Amino acid sequence: MLNAVRQDLLHSRGMGTASEVVVGGCSAGGMAVYLHCDSWASEIATVNSNTHTVCLADSGWFPLVPDSAGFPSTWFNGVWEGGFNFHNSSAALHPECLAHFNATMQWQCVMPEISASYTRTPLFIFQSRYDSFQIFNMERCIPMPPDPKSPCSDGVVTLWGDLVRDGVVGYLKGPLGSAAGSAAFVDSCYHHCGTWADFDEIRSWGNGNVTGSEAFGLWHAKPRAALYEQDTAYPCLGALCCGAHGPDGIAAEIL
Repeated sequence: MLNAVRQDLLHSRGMGTASEVVVGGCSAGGMAVYLHCDSWASEIATVNSNTHTVCLADSGWFPLVPDSAGFPSTWFNGVWEGGFNFHNSSAALHPECLAHFNATMQWQCVMPEISASYTRTPLFIFQSRYDSFQIFNMERCIPMPPDPKSPCSDGVVTLWGDLVRDGVVGYLKGPLGSAAGSAAFVDSCYHHCGTWADFDEIRSWGNGNVTGSEAFGLWHAKPRAALYEQDTAYPCLGALCCGAHGPDGIAAEIL
């Protein structure tokens, strides 16, 4: 299916003549960007070697949850493993990654922190430290913070944010992240899939104090290693972290 869509776009919809292509997606689509970024770039290059292809992953950095880091739940690791086995996903993953793991651990190649380290195409990551989908679903913080009845304290959510942020930074500093000139915008707003509403709102506090879209524009003109970041403990509400649009869910009701 993916290959059929690519062929249609390249040969029937004009992508084959494009000078610039951004392969993007959010949430599950953002996760797919990490998995398929290189295959998109390779297929586009076979049609037009002059096309400049980069990838934009929004809210797709779903981390592996360590067993001993103070988190209340690691159950979502099994969700990823079950999905990999159910869909027989190995055919769509990086061959080098699959070769690195034994058969029982190859499911980890689905995870962005693993698959990104095999990605050679320039990649821009737009990711919240306190991704509202992840806090609710992966850590089972129900009701969601900052509700005082939530089983997850602010400290636990902050710890989650550190896990996400450190994983992204580790990729940027890794050999392929550095070689590709990949960059990231990591904010502290409690939201998910921000490019549709928050890309022009949320601002970094360093590296130029620019919005997400401005950071992407600067990077797209010349891909280079860069980190645009908001760095604060949870919760960070209102315009300080989230811009005029505001964060998702309960946090938005508190403003």
